[in-house]
Amino acid sequence: MMQVMVCPQSAAKRGLFCDMERGAGSGGLADTIATNFAADRQAILQMAGEFDVSFKFEETVAFEPGYELKPVYEADATEYVAVLEDDGDFISLQHILVLSGAVVKHWRQDWLFENTDLYAYNADNTWTYSKLSADDVKGQWTQKVYQVDDSPRYEGSSTWVHVDGKSYWENTADAPLPRRE
Repeated sequence: MMQVMVCPQSAAKRGLFCDMERGAGSGGLADTIATNFAADRQAILQMAGEFDVSFKFEETVAFEPGYELKPVYEADATEYVAVLEDDGDFISLQHILVLSGAVVKHWRQDWLFENTDLYAYNADNTWTYSKLSADDVKGQWTQKVYQVDDSPRYEGSSTWVHVDGKSYWENTADAPLPRRE
């Protein structure tokens, strides 16, 4: 049984989860690999679109004596996610915010299929390179996230999961504190 991703724009606005339909196929390993790759790509590409977003920045603890917490800042915006590049096994998505009439370049995410080169964040803007084996990343996608100034933020490699009509990708990675100005 072959799985084919069907994810209308309305589903993408709910997040990474998309509905799937099952179609006919030979059911062999080649079908599974090709179908998973196609479903993975569809899930990534469905992140593109227009989204209403809300931000709330709130300091909750003063770690130094005498420090006064900054006032809570809240803002509503529209976030546009555009596909910058799609070369099959490489997809780049740029996030753009429209906030109070201003257009602001936001973060970017690049997705690479079966990528063997990873950088892990340490501290103080330092990164450690690691070379993974092809076997370690078989069928996986690396998500590389870049900050507003295009400096690296974090990256990780995992397998997309397509089950019970939903698609998701999850990974844990260390990252520098976000820029909040």
